[in-house]
Amino acid sequence: MAAPQDGVPPRPRRRLVALVGPTAAGKTELALRTAQRVGVRVEVVSLDSRQLYIGLDVGTGKPTAPERARLPHHLLDRIAPAETFTAGRYRRELEELLPALWGRGVVPLLVGGAGFYLRAAAEGFIAVPDDPVRLREVRHGLVALATDELRARLSSADPASAARIHPNDRYRLQRALEILELTGQPASRWNAQFRPHPVHGAQLCVVHLSPPRAVLHERIAERAARWLTGGWYEEVQARLGEGFAPDCPGLRMLGYREVVEWVLGRRDREQTLARVIVSTRRYARQQETWFRKQPAVARGDAVQADLETVLVRELHEAGQGGTP
Repeated sequence: MAAPQDGVPPRPRRRLVALVGPTAAGKTELALRTAQRVGVRVEVVSLDSRQLYIGLDVGTGKPTAPERARLPHHLLDRIAPAETFTAGRYRRELEELLPALWGRGVVPLLVGGAGFYLRAAAEGFIAVPDDPVRLREVRHGLVALATDELRARLSSADPASAARIHPNDRYRLQRALEILELTGQPASRWNAQFRPHPVHGAQLCVVHLSPPRAVLHERIAERAARWLTGGWYEEVQARLGEGFAPDCPGLRMLGYREVVEWVLGRRDREQTLARVIVSTRRYARQQETWFRKQPAVARGDAVQADLETVLVRELHEAGQGGTP
């Protein structure tokens, strides 16, 4: 906190609370339950890249209409299945949304499992100048390359970035090459100059919902079976019928690509269920690995009363915060 000037103490930093965790951990249920106990007005800001898609509701676990009536949600249903939504755009929309919520006396609660979006809120990104037209050209050329070739190109042009990025992390390999092409400077040089800047200077307080692995696996299997009999097939069939390509961004998402194959007659329901469960468990492990490396004020399962108590406390304290 900055030192007082002219005898006037600085205003306290806003506290921004985030409830994160792997898919199927029970984040929405915990948020709904907690919001009723806080004593301040809470509204959810989605921290989920999948729930941004319009018309893809079942397989993204999007909050239902009754749940949204109980607890308003923001940053849902932003793009069509053929579009993409970057973490940079998420940061910009978050920057616009938060002052409006605070101005109405609302305490925002970020809820979701998109680690890159959490980083967008907590740290921001390198301010790389870019030309949208040029970016499309560069990206078009890189998308066609195999991951091995991306890695080889980056190792030759920017070995420091290549050493830092996981060899199979195609997104970051490609992004590092994009930065090099767009600016003429290696991403490693931009990273060396970067200083984290939380959204609106807020202090981010993270609660990590982390069920035991066996419990999470059981929830994933139960949820997948429920979704497959609860309209997921019909939802994908409807989007394809509207002219969206089977390989468009929204239908390439976790779970959707498997259901697309079912709708197209390439596998049956039982095969689809088994594949969805396996891929979702793999994704959940990746999320857990990422979140366990991030600072958190508390970690645990939703059945632990003390975890809910911590979340209530953090939201209450956020409601007493100052103006950024």
